[in-house]
Amino acid sequence: PNVNAEMPYLMYMLRDDFFGAVRSLIRNMSIDLAYPATGFISRLMDFELQHILSFHELKTAAVSLLLAACAFFGLYQRSRDKTGGKDTLQVLLLGIPGIPLGILPFWILNENILFTDDPIHADRIFLAAAPFICLIFAVILSVFFTDRKRYAAAAAIVVFIFVHSQLDSSQFGAVSTIRQQAFYNQLLERMPGIESGTAIVDDTIMFPEQGNFATASALNLLYGNPIMENGNVPIWAFSYDKRLYQDHGGFHVQNRIYRFNQPPANYIYIEHDNQFSNCVWVLGPEDTDNPHVSDLQRTWIEHSDLSRIRPDARPEVNRELFGDPADGWCKYYEQAALLRQTEQWEALGDLAHEVLDLGFSPFDNRSNASFEWWPFVEGLYRAGETDAAYQLADEAVRADEAYDAFFEGRLNKLGGR
Repeated sequence: PNVNAEMPYLMYMLRDDFFGAVRSLIRNMSIDLAYPATGFISRLMDFELQHILSFHELKTAAVSLLLAACAFFGLYQRSRDKTGGKDTLQVLLLGIPGIPLGILPFWILNENILFTDDPIHADRIFLAAAPFICLIFAVILSVFFTDRKRYAAAAAIVVFIFVHSQLDSSQFGAVSTIRQQAFYNQLLERMPGIESGTAIVDDTIMFPEQGNFATASALNLLYGNPIMENGNVPIWAFSYDKRLYQDHGGFHVQNRIYRFNQPPANYIYIEHDNQFSNCVWVLGPEDTDNPHVSDLQRTWIEHSDLSRIRPDARPEVNRELFGDPADGWCKYYEQAALLRQTEQWEALGDLAHEVLDLGFSPFDNRSNASFEWWPFVEGLYRAGETDAAYQLADEAVRADEAYDAFFEGRLNKLGGR
């Protein structure tokens, strides 16, 4: 009954193409059994030298050194009794078969770490095998470093490298959390509420370390949407590709106990982590004139239904999960974009003066995405401050000349030309 169960492809291959299945199994085994001694070690050494004197790197190095020193003195002071040959044999008899048995479930799926469909989570392949890898590694150390002092030193070096790698992974998680909280708070400023049954579409997986399933879950938590008793979910996150666009049969997901089934028109298109943006863009049909979107993106943008946004909604946000909204440029931009959509021109004009008084400009690194200045330009124009609007538009074009036709066309449309 579990529709998300992985398929045991190797078993079917053994039935239909025995020798092809054996070749595939040997390939997967050779890749995964070599990885702990090759690719895994190289990843342990993967840190950025240009940040070697940063506070985080110095703190990480200090903690790693401290734990390495504890390991050295702890091992050096241990009993002088050496492990007997019988004990070593027992460890080998446990560890050697334990490694392939731990990885076996993924080989049955016909997967290996290099060619998995989910590379960012590929290390899970080794979770069950990891204790046995550690046993074999300890035996190797004891063989090459028979002297107690040298063995302790070698083990301390290993502890330093592993602790350093683990702390770097933790830092990645912390940075990812901050990025995600910023994303959700910007989205909430721009879309205070979303109609039930809406797909949120981006051109890529928004947070690859999480996946669309987790992002969709977070969106429903953010907006306080209850999962229905039949398992239907009000909001889901999608990343499009050419196949999805060509089929265009609507948005359909079945993931564990959750379901999302909506017609092709029920979506809002967003652009997240664009190299030409500072903030999250929520794009509607008129935004097809943005010079920094691809032709395929335009085909999606022109059908994005911004009427599914509920501007007056005020969801109760769990700040423990999503953090407090940052009082920076993106907060003002998202507010301006929403005021423009709801045609609150007086409030938008006042907000334009507020951001300019705060020192934001198209030449400021915090706010140098020209597209994000359009709501403020239109707000000034509709407030009757046409000279200020044209001056601000000119600055935005000078910051990115690709927007020359964009601002000219939109201002001409406002002026009835």
